[in-house]
Amino acid sequence: MSFAQDTLLVFDRPGIAESPYITAENSTQFELGTSFMEKTGIESFLFPSVMGRKYIGVQSEIRMTLNYTPQMMTIILGNERLNYDPIAFGIKRKLWNEWQWIPETAVLVNVFTPIQQLGNLFLIKNVNWELNFLFQQSLNKRFSVNYNFGYLTSEFSKDVVSTSLCLNFNLIDKIGLFAEVFTYNPLKDQGELGVDLGCTYSLGKYSQIDLSLINNNYKSNDYLSCSIGYAYKFKR
Repeated sequence: MSFAQDTLLVFDRPGIAESPYITAENSTQFELGTSFMEKTGIESFLFPSVMGRKYIGVQSEIRMTLNYTPQMMTIILGNERLNYDPIAFGIKRKLWNEWQWIPETAVLVNVFTPIQQLGNLFLIKNVNWELNFLFQQSLNKRFSVNYNFGYLTSEFSKDVVSTSLCLNFNLIDKIGLFAEVFTYNPLKDQGELGVDLGCTYSLGKYSQIDLSLINNNYKSNDYLSCSIGYAYKFKR
């Protein structure tokens, strides 16, 4: 929940709106999480995920995420129906640092596909991808706001415009709170609206735990989920 530099403790977990910060030079980060979702009229299920992030130079990082999916019910329910476990490969590139009224800015590209189809890379049919522009602005020593604008396409929903807005608050040195709203708007289908409330707790210089409650509104139904996670940064 630190706001200023990539060298500080800044993880992408647990919010929907990702920060524009990248991993520090000579460091690798791992972010682990599990979400429990109660679906209307259907049994509950789990989404364990593991993300690794590595600095590669030129203000960039690469990342790989097991069991990855955007927080969009159309995609989540589609993966659950077909028993897909998506894997994502991405790159985040810092564009510029925060300066006065200009926000910290980065671009993130993710390509994700069901891990069940990785047996033959030349026959993969369901390659999905997303492009996000990430911004963060420090309001004062305790408050910051980050917001994303993006585009994604998948086999379950084509041509989707995504937005997210998150307000962060450092309650004390070790505890951070956040509240955010996010939307997914397919160009030819019904849109989705969600809210996310959560907190983080720093366990030390390089690790944190997180807890958040997410509600997706999809086709007039509410899908409530609880997410818990742990993140750690390795330094050389």
